[in-house]
Amino acid sequence: MPDSWTTAVLIPALALALGWVVRGIVWGQRGAAIAGGIFGLTLAWLFAHPQPLALAGVSAVAFSYGGAMTTEQTRRMTRFASDSATYGWAMFGLTVKGVLWTGLAAVWIGIAAGHISYGEWEILALVIAQFAFGVIGIRTINRPHDPPERIPRFFFSQRFTDDDDKTIPKLEMWGGLLLSYIGVMAYVILIKDDKFAFSLGIFGGAAGLGLPLSQAIHNWGRDKLPFGRNADPWIDWPAVGDAVYGGIAGAMIGLGWWLTVKFGCNPGINLLPTIPLNVGVALLVAWIFYFAASVLYINPIWSLAQVPFVEGLLVMLPIFALPYGPMLYLAGVLAAAASVANIRPYFCGEAISLPTGMLLAVGATIGSLVAGWYFRAEGVTTWLMLVMWFHVGAVVIGRLIPEEPMDPAIPTPTRSGSKATYLNRLGSTAPTSVIVIIGASLLTWLALR
Repeated sequence: MPDSWTTAVLIPALALALGWVVRGIVWGQRGAAIAGGIFGLTLAWLFAHPQPLALAGVSAVAFSYGGAMTTEQTRRMTRFASDSATYGWAMFGLTVKGVLWTGLAAVWIGIAAGHISYGEWEILALVIAQFAFGVIGIRTINRPHDPPERIPRFFFSQRFTDDDDKTIPKLEMWGGLLLSYIGVMAYVILIKDDKFAFSLGIFGGAAGLGLPLSQAIHNWGRDKLPFGRNADPWIDWPAVGDAVYGGIAGAMIGLGWWLTVKFGCNPGINLLPTIPLNVGVALLVAWIFYFAASVLYINPIWSLAQVPFVEGLLVMLPIFALPYGPMLYLAGVLAAAASVANIRPYFCGEAISLPTGMLLAVGATIGSLVAGWYFRAEGVTTWLMLVMWFHVGAVVIGRLIPEEPMDPAIPTPTRSGSKATYLNRLGSTAPTSVIVIIGASLLTWLALR
């Protein structure tokens, strides 16, 4: 464990800030899972956890839960609020969602850290109970949903269909995370007396206050143009906000781990449980079909995939208790999600055909799995480099082309009023990619020195 609290704060802050910028590019639950995987490996390296891949895998799945909540429409409410009451309500909504997102992720990281022993069927029961709490919370708190006539009492998204961009009010799911967060926190402290997991869940919840702060910085940058109109098209203010939220969340969870250990809770004592190989393989095979159906928008699987905790039902137990489960998730599942998301702009922009894009995604995933299998016995720093640089490379490659078709012969006005060129059509994505590379390089230097 690091001797200084500043190290325990700054390095996790860097890792999750980097991961959250990647999440902002990939989007959704699996984008959040990528951030969680990078963050979990960083925690395992920094605090010398004996089972780093399992900790990172659980961190990835736990962060993915919050990705099911709609935050974009809540953010838009702060940008275009017509009065202070609407602005304050939207900021309150971001606070609620931020607390639940990082709070639930942090308590699961605490469970995986191993201060208290959890059995394999206990983990399965906890995941099933969490799913049940999630469904109950959505049905009771986030219903009815028939806007604008009938909406829940506490509703933090837009209330009317936007005729300009055809967006419709989204179904919110934070109620499911609320009941799940309360249920898991109650279980770890009242039933298991797991003070480490409970403490980490508290610090993670406090970290959620960074979400409204990040949006305030985003709004300030967009409205005030602090660096001038000529510089503004090159600044990715959503990425700035993502880095702020990720940095605050990483710092708070790292500080929580360091302080809790300092006050007597030493994690990493109990090894995680094991399950029969055939059970784990069956769950992973079920996940493969589930993932394929969700990516290809096959209903009802695609609709089911939008609900929090569904993926956790299939992968959390293999990650906890299957010898190669974490390796398959980190090198396979996350690689598949990133490959599909980052190759999509190419076939959306008609640079390549859809079959070619899918073939490239499958090839990248297989390559990541082969590398993961080759390095399966290596230490945590090797795995941190493998996972982090795969996703950094994926998002950089995915941003080399604008999503709309490019035709250099057609002059297209930009915010600065100049003709369309490759770089100004990329706009703020170019410097964001450079900053992501710099952040990953700094984390690499810290891990290897």
